[in-house]
Amino acid sequence: MQDPDSDDVLLVEWPDPSDVLTGWRAARGVMSLTGRRAVAVDGEEDVNWFGEVDSAELAELETASRELDPWRERNRWRGAEPEEPVDLDQVKSFLDFWPMGPEWDVEAAAREVLPGLPSVATSEALQRHLLDRITGDAPLATRFRSASSPQKPEALGWYVPQRAQFALLPTTSAWLSMAWLDYFGEENKAVLAAALRQWHEKWGAEIVASWGTMMQFVATRRPEFGPDALNLAYQQLSLAGNIDISEIDLAWILSHVNTWFLHERP
Repeated sequence: MQDPDSDDVLLVEWPDPSDVLTGWRAARGVMSLTGRRAVAVDGEEDVNWFGEVDSAELAELETASRELDPWRERNRWRGAEPEEPVDLDQVKSFLDFWPMGPEWDVEAAAREVLPGLPSVATSEALQRHLLDRITGDAPLATRFRSASSPQKPEALGWYVPQRAQFALLPTTSAWLSMAWLDYFGEENKAVLAAALRQWHEKWGAEIVASWGTMMQFVATRRPEFGPDALNLAYQQLSLAGNIDISEIDLAWILSHVNTWFLHERP
């Protein structure tokens, strides 16, 4: 281990790769004393992998995190062209995700929310219509909100490495940690810092682990199932192209859980 008074990254082996959250919480609890933010990384990494970050770079990243709109360019992935014709089966495919119990009649619910939709719509327009109908219809909203909290699909399960260690980064900032980390889903560190800052300020989100093509977070606040949850889902999926789930399904999950997972691979 290097000199703890230096500005270099320190690496500490973690004995239980299946439970990095316990180690992260312990390091987070003493961050005010250490002045370092812990992020779990692959056990094969060494300190040379992180590179040097000087104070000028951190200052530039801090400014960018405040001024940059991280979603302006990334939102292009949504597309504006109408997609498949909207029909009952397509609506059912969205509603079938929610575990509403044995009395839940998916087809009946689909018929309730279908009115008002154009015959052809973009995926985004369809999902926003469904959200408006579900949250704006009192009986239907009651059925959704009384549902059991959803189980995360396998695609959202946290990655468990063979070996893990904690990188102790020389910053306490929840977003400046990206100065030392890489994520395949976005090469521009300023975009990532701005995204993490927004998520931290709105949802109390902090990065727990960085695996190159994956990132794991905890949040202290959850969005209500509605426009905020759907917008957060759009944001996350714009950075996580390898999570196979619809925006409205992810919005429902994000309104029930405090752990997030992003995945983008080649």
